[in-house]
Amino acid sequence: MALGQNAMAAPRLRRSVAVYGQYGGHACAGSAFETQLCKPVRGCPIEEGCGERFRCFSGQCISKSLVCNGDSDCEEDSADEDKCEDVENRLSCDIDETPPNIELTGNGYNALTGKFRNRVINTKSFGGQCRKVFSGDGKHYYRLSGNILSYTFQVKINNDFNYEFYNSIWSYVKHTLTIYTSCTSESSFFKSSQSSSNSHASNMSEVLKK
Repeated sequence: MALGQNAMAAPRLRRSVAVYGQYGGHACAGSAFETQLCKPVRGCPIEEGCGERFRCFSGQCISKSLVCNGDSDCEEDSADEDKCEDVENRLSCDIDETPPNIELTGNGYNALTGKFRNRVINTKSFGGQCRKVFSGDGKHYYRLSGNILSYTFQVKINNDFNYEFYNSIWSYVKHTLTIYTSCTSESSFFKSSQSSSNSHASNMSEVLKK
């Protein structure tokens, strides 16, 4: 007899034929399948697995010290703050804003496919702590999640300047004089060429007048 069982459905019993009737066996009466109601003798682990801790509606277990502390430590349903009174006087921190893109630190990563998967670390729970990190760029404080050890802001600067180094002041003066002399020579050549062009144009106009 084979037994098919599911925790969320009724089990079904199926009997197989050992000896067929035409070969000396007896015909089986009734159906080959039988369904029975499931009567569990104990609760599911998700209901009893929290022990002394607080159980969220989603089945998540958190410490009882996080209940009614002003933070939603139940990741999906905020059950720990559902029936609390005078919550404003129990706030564990004066800010709730987390650093930018902090949720990316909790994503799973598949090294075989090189793709990010669903979140494996809860980055929204502060764990009853009030740890802050300062952003020098925006002059703003952010609150760190309980699962984040540290968070550092990094600033990337694109520098397009060119640097020139000289061994001495004389090297710098010599380099500057060379550039100045070169520019002066080019300017003189340009003026001489322009004067020659003007003189040639004047001579041509006189020839045409004659």
